[in-house]
Amino acid sequence: MFAQVLGKVTRAPLAVRELATMDGTGGLADELGVRPDEAWLIRPDAHIAAIIPHAGPESVVAAVRRASRCTLDRVVGGLE
Repeated sequence: MFAQVLGKVTRAPLAVRELATMDGTGGLADELGVRPDEAWLIRPDAHIAAIIPHAGPESVVAAVRRASRCTLDRVVGGLE
């Protein structure tokens, strides 16, 4: 879901990953204190750019815009 929405916001390369696919044991999620309803925006240099509680399409788009300094007022094609 997020990959489709973010593709309308930025042309920058991005990847959407579920933590469970990268950390099958759950140890990383426990260590970081990740909550099930959160989305984390991680820069290519591994800096945590944002932790988005109760993540939905609009809040994730807003975080990506802030992190990339995008000032567009609308998403091309809408958020369907």
